Amino acid sequence: VAGAAAAAGPVFAQQAPMDPVPQFALAHGILRVTRVRTPRNVLAMTFDDGPHPSNTPRLLDILGQRRLRATFYVVGAMVAAYPDIARRIIAEGHEIGNHTWRHASLASLGDESVMREIDRTTEVIWRATATIPHSLRPPYGAISQRQIG
Repeated sequence: VAGAAAAAGPVFAQQAPMDPVPQFALAHGILRVTRVRTPRNVLAMTFDDGPHPSNTPRLLDILGQRRLRATFYVVGAMVAAYPDIARRIIAEGHEIGNHTWRHASLASLGDESVMREIDRTTEVIWRATATIPHSLRPPYGAISQRQIG
């Protein structure tokens, strides 16, 4: 949910509030969230896989014209290639989330590789925008059963 992620760590996967937190999440300080209660119904708009050199600026123009905010789940390699677009996302009041360095299927990676994908992306987002992402969306929604508990 745009702007609603807890500052305790990145959102890693969906989980019901009473589900046990898996050892992987505990070991890496990851908070998992499925929903955020709000006093009224809200819609969270999210966009994945950018920043794209032409599509993201067009999306930002459309959102700006309508005074809407969204969360952009960005790929680290794309942020490295287009840091100005990442800065624009933040400057216009949107949230950036982590979508891994190379859009890898996390289910096929070991713990060290998963953390490298996440950490490398967080670092490039920080360098480009001076912002730390508070949420992560696994590419393809692919995480292993062990990773989600």
